Amino acid sequence: MKKIEINLGKGNIKHGFPSVLIAVFDNYGRKIAQKSGISLSEHNELANAFRDFEFLYEHFGDLSQRGIKIIGTGVTNVSESNFLEVCKNIEIYLNQWLLPIEKELPFYICDRKKEVIILIITDDDLTRRLPWNLWQLFDNYPHIETAISLTQFEYKSESRTPEEKVHILSILGNCNDINLEPDRQTLAVLPNSYIEWLIEPTREKLNEILWHKRGWDILFFAGHSYSLKETSSQKEQAVIQLNPEDQLNIKDLKHGLKTAIDNGLQLAIFNSCDGSGLAKSLQNLNIPQVIVMRQPIPDFVAQEFLKKFLTEFAAGESMYIAERKAREQLQGIEKNYPCASWLPAIFQNPAVVPLTWKQLSQSSSPLELPLPTASKIPNSISLLSSTIATAIATISIITLRSLGLFQGLELQLYDHLMRIRPDEVIDPYITIVAATEKDVEEYGGYPLPDVTIARAIAKIQTYQPEFIGLDIFRDRPQQPGNQELRQILENDQIIAICSLTGFNDPNRPGIAPPPNLEDYRIGFSEMALDSDNVVRRHLLSSQPMAGDVCQTEMSLSTRLALYYLDRQNIQPEIVNQDIQIDRVRLKSLPKQIGGYQKLNDYGFQIMLNYRSGSKPFEVISLDELFTNNIEHNSMPGNIVLIGMDAPISTPDYHQTPQGKLPGVMIHAHKTSQLINAVLKQRPLIKTLSPGQENILIGLGSILSGSIIWRFSKFLKFSIIILAVSLIFYTVSYFALVQGLWLPILPMILSLLIPILIVYIYSLQPLQKVIKNRQP
Repeated sequence: MKKIEINLGKGNIKHGFPSVLIAVFDNYGRKIAQKSGISLSEHNELANAFRDFEFLYEHFGDLSQRGIKIIGTGVTNVSESNFLEVCKNIEIYLNQWLLPIEKELPFYICDRKKEVIILIITDDDLTRRLPWNLWQLFDNYPHIETAISLTQFEYKSESRTPEEKVHILSILGNCNDINLEPDRQTLAVLPNSYIEWLIEPTREKLNEILWHKRGWDILFFAGHSYSLKETSSQKEQAVIQLNPEDQLNIKDLKHGLKTAIDNGLQLAIFNSCDGSGLAKSLQNLNIPQVIVMRQPIPDFVAQEFLKKFLTEFAAGESMYIAERKAREQLQGIEKNYPCASWLPAIFQNPAVVPLTWKQLSQSSSPLELPLPTASKIPNSISLLSSTIATAIATISIITLRSLGLFQGLELQLYDHLMRIRPDEVIDPYITIVAATEKDVEEYGGYPLPDVTIARAIAKIQTYQPEFIGLDIFRDRPQQPGNQELRQILENDQIIAICSLTGFNDPNRPGIAPPPNLEDYRIGFSEMALDSDNVVRRHLLSSQPMAGDVCQTEMSLSTRLALYYLDRQNIQPEIVNQDIQIDRVRLKSLPKQIGGYQKLNDYGFQIMLNYRSGSKPFEVISLDELFTNNIEHNSMPGNIVLIGMDAPISTPDYHQTPQGKLPGVMIHAHKTSQLINAVLKQRPLIKTLSPGQENILIGLGSILSGSIIWRFSKFLKFSIIILAVSLIFYTVSYFALVQGLWLPILPMILSLLIPILIVYIYSLQPLQKVIKNRQP
């Protein structure tokens, strides 16, 4: 689920919002894009139309509402035509006003089928009460919903430990002139729920329940409520009526509510009138999520919304989609209840993850490993010794591996298998133009002058490549030819590099991109290095430090690959914290995966599946390019990477599983892996989950113990286990060719260590001790 925050900043509708900031976050809550320099102009027509709507709405029709009635308005009737005209004008004005923002959003949304949260951050009360559902953006994207937030927020509480039942505190307040029985019935049939009912409670009773240490997941209120708008003489007030006598302000429950929030309260639903003030009061207490009604709400509308929302929510929809579906279904009753679909609204703390019913109610069962059986038991001592050996081996290997003691050996074995894979054909999408040592001497020395790079790019452009990636830093002029290079870099098909500050070394300065290049035309050059300085991982994106001279979140290889795929009408999507590109799902590496037990998981990383073979790419030297001495011209329609391959002149060389490679070659492998995974279904390197790998280790130990138990002679079972180890090695090799990295070293150790344990055991007097202890 992607989140887009639209921070309106200071301002209001009548005077405009001069500094609007759009920030896009992925499923992990990491910022992946940001756009500033947007403003919303003043729109007095919208402000005036909405104030007219609020006045007319309260007096349109004869509706039984869940608000505390205020007598003496002096209004006797409202023209239906005037009311509908005001509603139509609001929709027109709202979409006119939001057009500068709407133009920016399609690029970030990408897939209309994926769920996106749009969070409107503002402190302006009028803006918070607007019917944001009228935004025409909703017509094109059925899985988008908005929520409102204050600009100042804090969230320190944690959710309750999930239990089998969702804990709901249901407050049914004063029911004078309204019917709360349908609300009660809707709540009562919720699955996996425990409900504490407070029927017209006293203030003391409610306060006592809020302080309960057990905690609540959801707080629900139905009854009469209202909000008094802020004036020069008093602050905004949010009032609920608990019973015919007790009417209290939310601030009167401040400490009880804060305690409930600290104890894990995640969602408050106020199925009552005019809840904008309620939402603001609760947000000031840093509640995670609130659902309220923007205006006075008819009793029947409140009942219908609650029933439809909870049905969708408890059935598995996210809170946002459940609220949108319930809200849109209210359109079916708008002939009798005008603007019913305008009323529900979500107010959310930006620091929390949107809620699902499943998060509140989870149960898990322990994993059991079946032990092998046998039709024949030779003797109790042999069985006991093999069982002990199996248990010790399994526990020891898993424990030592989790401490990272095998990581170095596992990575070296991984490199070995990567090197012996069968050769692949030359990549059809990538061409490399590399400056060799001879080229450096002949065309200007190191660093290469701007005129040489400009000449190389101009020559490459004559072959009509799709994109050109410049893997040579140009943060400052290298005369001669700087003006010529600047002109040629204005071409949108050229992507240049920069370097992030402090990457792999906190004292390492960043390197800026070429001057005047837009953010979307630069990518960082950083490599994700392992502790042995080998590049085995592909860093797709990373958040730059504040004030970094390299302000891009995407690597050079990622940008080139995504732009190339975009030309094939293939765009990436964010799906459950992963990146989905067509049928390929990219999952960022966690701290523990495969042979890594203590992985530095900064940014979005995947394993790098290097292209195997002695010639993975067509490589052209500068001299061959300039003299037209190109044997196989693979540049038309390709990505062409320009870089250095001069080991004496440049330090841009890195250790890889395939040996030492220049940086431009590694960028080519990274770009190639993404493109070929999507277009050619070339496998990415994947692993089993830690739990699945532990099961394999356990099964290996069990198999070894079973062999030892079945074949009592040391030489015989040793030969069999060595043969099984060879089979494990072979299976692991073919699995890696297909993209699956198995825990080969722990699996082989799980076979060999039981032999060692049994051998050591046979040398000790332990066997006699066991015999003596038997009855």
